Amino acid sequence: MAYLEDTNATQYYDGSSWTELGATAGLTLVTSAAFSGVTSVSVDNCFTSTYRNYRIIWDTQISGTDGVYMRMRASSSDDTGTNYDAQRIFAFSTTIGAVRDSDLTFWYLAAQGDSTRPAPTVMDILNPEVAAHTNGVLHGYYGSDIRMVQSTFFSDVTTQFDGFTFYTSGTDTMSGNYFVYGYEGT
Repeated sequence: MAYLEDTNATQYYDGSSWTELGATAGLTLVTSAAFSGVTSVSVDNCFTSTYRNYRIIWDTQISGTDGVYMRMRASSSDDTGTNYDAQRIFAFSTTIGAVRDSDLTFWYLAAQGDSTRPAPTVMDILNPEVAAHTNGVLHGYYGSDIRMVQSTFFSDVTTQFDGFTFYTSGTDTMSGNYFVYGYEGT
């Protein structure tokens, strides 16, 4: 049992007394920025010991049909090793497909861009700054025919990452915004 006081303090009953819960669950904006006409966006020092888990919202327009990839960063350098695994499910019209990615040098965000539609992605990323395997889930869509993608992803290494890079697979550019939130209480 829990209740909310008029002092906005959430408490629970531990069997003998009411005790305050402490940190309130929710999202706190860590960093955000707009970008325009670039082939890559690197974000450093956004993952810290303040939060264990994060949400990244990436809303962009791609100038052509290049895919968009993501790599993790530590000390302002991309991890370019074959450390990225994922299981992806795609939906296109009434067709559903799946792909297993193993030992890649990146995670897919959007397999194909389209200059007429945005390619938004929402991802929850777990343990990036902890000396543990970074993993998470991704939801997004891409392409002129609105293809949906759901993905789980995993890093083979236990590096303490402090940032990430989004980049196109070729010479197409991206314009848009990103937002990085920390999950309170994690």
